[in-house]
Amino acid sequence: MYLKAVEMIGFKSFAERTKMTFEPGMMAIVGPNGCGKSNVSDAIRWVLGEQSPKALRGGTMTDVIFNGTDQAKPLAMAEVSLTLTDCEAVLGVEYNEVTVTRRVFRSGEGQYFINKTPCRLKDIQRLFMDTGLGTDSYSVMEQGRIDQILSSRPDDRREVFEEASGISKYKADKREALRKLEHTEANLLRLSDIIKEVKRQIISLQRQVGKARRYKNLQEQLRASDVWLAKGRLSELDLALATLEKELGQHQATEDGLRQKVEGAEAAAGALRANMAAVEGRIAAALDASSEASGALARTQELIRVNGERAQELETLSQRDSRESASASASLASHQAELDVLKKDLIAATDAHETARLELTKRQAALTAHDQHFGGRAGAVGVPRYDRVNLPGSSRDAVARQPIALLGRCAADGQQQSYTTQSAHCASYAAEKAHGPPEHLTGCRHLSPPKLTNRWNPNW
Repeated sequence: MYLKAVEMIGFKSFAERTKMTFEPGMMAIVGPNGCGKSNVSDAIRWVLGEQSPKALRGGTMTDVIFNGTDQAKPLAMAEVSLTLTDCEAVLGVEYNEVTVTRRVFRSGEGQYFINKTPCRLKDIQRLFMDTGLGTDSYSVMEQGRIDQILSSRPDDRREVFEEASGISKYKADKREALRKLEHTEANLLRLSDIIKEVKRQIISLQRQVGKARRYKNLQEQLRASDVWLAKGRLSELDLALATLEKELGQHQATEDGLRQKVEGAEAAAGALRANMAAVEGRIAAALDASSEASGALARTQELIRVNGERAQELETLSQRDSRESASASASLASHQAELDVLKKDLIAATDAHETARLELTKRQAALTAHDQHFGGRAGAVGVPRYDRVNLPGSSRDAVARQPIALLGRCAADGQQQSYTTQSAHCASYAAEKAHGPPEHLTGCRHLSPPKLTNRWNPNW
């Protein structure tokens, strides 16, 4: 077995991938100080499993990674691969060449490979045990190593000789076996304690087993009883289900009938609602008409009141005219005949006034009956009418206008008395035009043509 090649990338000063191939025989690496000769031996020690950073001239294991220079960037990992050939017999493997690879990252994570197959550090150490290759073997002798061996303690020198003689593997196996025996003895001691504890619990466990068996029997009996009870209960439920299904069918039929009735009732309710809406519309129209009739009635009543007041005023004027006529008849003896005629005319005017008053009373009674019969709507139109009056006793016929009030909704009742008084003035004026004024009133102007006025309607 001999060293065939060493391949390095990112290890210390080897930034780029560097592969060094060795031929059988003696090989030497020559170079000035600081060129990296010691880094090659460090790479071989590191790939063989060295775990001490101080042995590699570093502080931590990540110090072996290339840290970069002015021309090159630092790398994130370091990797070294060691290839050995003609190693079937020595290493006890079936391969002619064995390549051992170690890789470390800046995070501290490390990986080991044998022929590119991941493995453990222990596998690499057992592979090279008793071959002279290893971190503490004599195959790698760095500077000062020989002096260290010669000046070391006898126990340290003995390890070197044992490695050279090939018994270090057996001693490692012995240590592993002793460790396993100690572990086994500890397990046996624990098992003995467990057996003692179990023996103490056997009686309790036997009682528990008996209880468990009885529980199992009772459980089976209970299960059989539950099955029998469930079977009977199921039969009862089947009968009840059949009865409920029958009742459900009846209820569904009843529901269909009730639904049809409800639909009919809803249709009737819709028709009733439509009729009610129409009735409400008519009621609203009637209420509007009633409101209008009430307003008209109030206005008519107000007119009636005003006409009553005017009738009283006209009555007062009529009485005053009567007194004036009586005074004129006492002072004017020569015109007694004319005054008699005027009295007759006054009587005729009074009769006309009474006739108008009676007509007004009748119209009011008719208006009241009409309002009661038709809901308050009433109305009448008053049209003033003038009749021709013949004044007897004069040399010619004087035409005077005598208004007869046809009283209704738009006529004013209070104007009647004023009309009567004005009629008397008209008669006096006509007599004056026929025979001249009385002797004691010659030159007076109080019998000037009357001015027919209306204090509620001055333009009449």
